[in-house]
Amino acid sequence: LARLPAVEMDTLQTVRQLSLSTFTDPTRNKSGGPTWSSPSLLMLLEMAEQGFGWGILPRWLVEQFGHDVLQELPVAGWPQRIDVDVLWSNKTPPGPAGRWMIDQLRAQS
Repeated sequence: LARLPAVEMDTLQTVRQLSLSTFTDPTRNKSGGPTWSSPSLLMLLEMAEQGFGWGILPRWLVEQFGHDVLQELPVAGWPQRIDVDVLWSNKTPPGPAGRWMIDQLRAQS
């Protein structure tokens, strides 16, 4: 897949997808083809590095814990941005870590 100039969804369906299994939506990120799942992103990273398939992984995870083995696939519509809402109580405003997160999210919007 990494050698292709562009990767189509039909092509991805022929290769095993490595997906995160969650309690809220166990069918999330299913490509329609063969799938292996794990409750751990680190385990998915490890399986991808071992060549067991492709998966949707956060860039920060690959950069921090990857071993320069993985390559981002050129798939139309990816990467996808995820909308995030931040809420807090006026009675208990965010501390330093919370303020930092809010500042980081504002800087990327």
